[in-house]
Amino acid sequence: DLVRLPGVTGVYSAIGMPEEQTVQAVTEASMERTTLEIKSGTGANTELVIRAVRAYLETLRSVTAGTEFAVKKRGTTFEQILRPEQNDIKIWVAGREPEIATRIAGELAGQLRMINGLVDLRTSMQKGSPEFQMVIDRERASRYGLSVQAVAQHLAHFVRGNEATSLSDFDRKISIRVEAPGEQRANIDDILSASIQVGGNSVPVRELVRWQRTEGYAEIWRENRQRAILMTANVSGRSVGSVVDDIQNRIKRLNLPAGYAVSVGGENEEISESFRSLFLIILLSLFLVYMILAAEYESILYPLVIILTSPLAFIGAILAMLIAGQAYNVMSLIGIVIMIGAVDNDAVIAVDIITELRREGVELNEAVKQGMKLRLRPILMTTATTVLGVIPLVFEFGTGSELIRALTIPLVGGLIASTAFTVVAIPIVYTYIDHWAIGRKQLH
Repeated sequence: DLVRLPGVTGVYSAIGMPEEQTVQAVTEASMERTTLEIKSGTGANTELVIRAVRAYLETLRSVTAGTEFAVKKRGTTFEQILRPEQNDIKIWVAGREPEIATRIAGELAGQLRMINGLVDLRTSMQKGSPEFQMVIDRERASRYGLSVQAVAQHLAHFVRGNEATSLSDFDRKISIRVEAPGEQRANIDDILSASIQVGGNSVPVRELVRWQRTEGYAEIWRENRQRAILMTANVSGRSVGSVVDDIQNRIKRLNLPAGYAVSVGGENEEISESFRSLFLIILLSLFLVYMILAAEYESILYPLVIILTSPLAFIGAILAMLIAGQAYNVMSLIGIVIMIGAVDNDAVIAVDIITELRREGVELNEAVKQGMKLRLRPILMTTATTVLGVIPLVFEFGTGSELIRALTIPLVGGLIASTAFTVVAIPIVYTYIDHWAIGRKQLH
């Protein structure tokens, strides 16, 4: 059915444990998980294909109860390195009692499904296969001179068998397992009727254990050493940050019992951590640029004029991302860091000529006018060649282009804004800085 969807040319499925033993493959592998890789045709709109696949899978929910799915565009190897997190949003519901945490997660899931842009909501609270739970009665076992370990070992050997030895066949090792006949362990009554030999006497297992039929959880997660329910989701048509804000508002409405907490992570958490790291990098880069300029101009004031272009360029970078509909992510932050090193060039050209004219004795206003007139064309040409050189990367041209696009948009916006501010703001700021410098010299 998926192959018949518009734009789909092929479907590859992988069920259970993969042969490719990578860290990610082993982590994501499960006997109850199926991975479908859908190949879209040349020229097909990937977003439209994803929506069509998601709409088709939604129709299967009523037919296959308990089945959940997620549809994501497969990233390039570079994208997977930069963003190893598979889900846009992760929500942890942690608490002491799994039943109460499950109830809270179910209530929250109902609220989250009403958020616009939140898709592929999945939880780890699905029930697994039916099972029998046996609890060994320590007091009864001690009456017969049996330890809990001995009873547990007997049950394990009776149900699963015991690896008695192994057979080596060249490069293979074949385990030889001794098991009870299948008809002796066909149902729970057979297992409870099995006997343990104690000093020549036979003790039925049912005399030593308490048992009940139940359903285990498909997955068990822990967060900070505490049992937790994991909820994952993706974002479509909106930024991750705006959806996380809506989620936080829904969480605040919950009446959480004492000892229970709900936290939000995923890509949003990665972005927050990246912001903290890159913020320090940005401050360090500004400091290094300032130190180099201070050594070159032998002044601590005039380099401030050049450094001013960096925060002003942020305005252009943010506006460019808003116009292009680009959400902030790790790549856009890297683009901003690159922008900081590039936007100072125009200001250096302008301040250098003005400072040179001032040292030759030209009056301040005249030096600013002459300097900007002489360097206006080089400033515009420098920015134009740089922007025209990188602007093709803004357009989608193949697989992985979103990664380059996220890096290029803030870079282009920052360069254009910094040029505009250099032509307008630098002369004004330089005038005030020069007056301040002259005033300090006269005071001294």
